[in-house]
Amino acid sequence: MKRSSSPERIILTFKKISGLLITDLFSIRYFSGFTGSSAVILITPKYRYFLTDFRYKVQSGQEVKKGYKLIFYQKKLLDEIINIIKKERIKRLGIEERNIPYDLIRSIIDKTNIKPVDCSEELQIYRRLKSPEEVNSIRKALLCAEMSFQKVLPLIKPGISEKDVATELEYCMKKNGATGISFPIIVASGKRSALPHAHPTNKKIRPNDLVIIDFGANINGYNSDTTVTIKLGKTNNLLNEAYRTVRKSIDLALSMIKVNTKTSDIDRKIHEFIIARGFKDGLIHSLGHGVGLDIHESPTISRNKDDFFQKGMVFTIEPGIYIENIGGVRIEVMAHLSDKGVKILNSPSFNNNFLT
Repeated sequence: MKRSSSPERIILTFKKISGLLITDLFSIRYFSGFTGSSAVILITPKYRYFLTDFRYKVQSGQEVKKGYKLIFYQKKLLDEIINIIKKERIKRLGIEERNIPYDLIRSIIDKTNIKPVDCSEELQIYRRLKSPEEVNSIRKALLCAEMSFQKVLPLIKPGISEKDVATELEYCMKKNGATGISFPIIVASGKRSALPHAHPTNKKIRPNDLVIIDFGANINGYNSDTTVTIKLGKTNNLLNEAYRTVRKSIDLALSMIKVNTKTSDIDRKIHEFIIARGFKDGLIHSLGHGVGLDIHESPTISRNKDDFFQKGMVFTIEPGIYIENIGGVRIEVMAHLSDKGVKILNSPSFNNNFLT
């Protein structure tokens, strides 16, 4: 994938640092192309160092983009990092504070006297603006998930357990080309659908249950994330109204999203809309989040965090209403913001309206 020239070095200048240590595997893959499970990147004004152990010598030689100096350590990664810091005379070292092991950064400070500078947000800025190739990869993962769900849908009926639904859906996604699942599948039926992040259990789905299923496929490192609510028979008027409110919340949110719109404003307006429709708790979780190499990326669409929608973002919109001891409704779509506005990435043939 084509990238803008040396974004890591732009961060060096912006943050006034002489080195940048990248430890998050998603960021490492984004910047270098490496898909293994053990590596770090150390950027200096002169060089881009890629450090991994000898197990990945062949793989890194095949995957890591041009421009990196490959270093294969045999004993301790810490020693290699310290050697570079001393050789390059790094005094201010950029780190990913939320992803670097405490003992690693503590040891680096003790042995080099560097001053750590958090660059987590700056690295996320690049990752959250998706290239056309990345959007296409996410579309493929989403299509795989949708096709798999349609195959499993006829099996979702009274008598099957929540765990069996999750197992069948995971199997189907992998059979349809997924590298893996994006996250543990959520299946919650009946009163358990009022639990936003319920793990599937051995509970049998019963007639007239609402069933929330939250699932996603990973293809070549990129994720999808979507949620459906299914009705198996009759539901009471309160849950029917909850469903209509959730559907209208999605339409309302998408109609308000434009480049430079504040994410917290959208979340707040949907929260207020749900309350105005008679559901006093409103929206009890964030309205959505970015999706890419990681299942939860920037931006976080929450009234508790100020951010702005930008061209190139791929994100979810997932309003939900949860009524204790009765049930819940959540629907989640994926969207892409471009020059032409917001476009839902879910395919037109995939009908999120599973409540009839």
